Amino acid sequence: MASRARRLRRSWGFACFAILAYAVAEHSLAPVHAAAYRKKISAVRMVQRSEAVIRRPSGLKESPSTRATIPTTRE
Repeated sequence: MASRARRLRRSWGFACFAILAYAVAEHSLAPVHAAAYRKKISAVRMVQRSEAVIRRPSGLKESPSTRATIPTTRE
């Protein structure tokens, strides 16, 4: 019974150490993904601007060949 309690205390100790080590690492290191995130946000903005230009009345017109056809059902 004593060894079981000792193992339980040891596992709690390892868990607390892991959480503390993660917290220290998270706050002390610069995020690695920051540059990739900025690039992604830039790409999203570019796509949004492109879609806005296409939607404008004076923008590009939709070609009939690329327009999706919606099947109609008759009753």
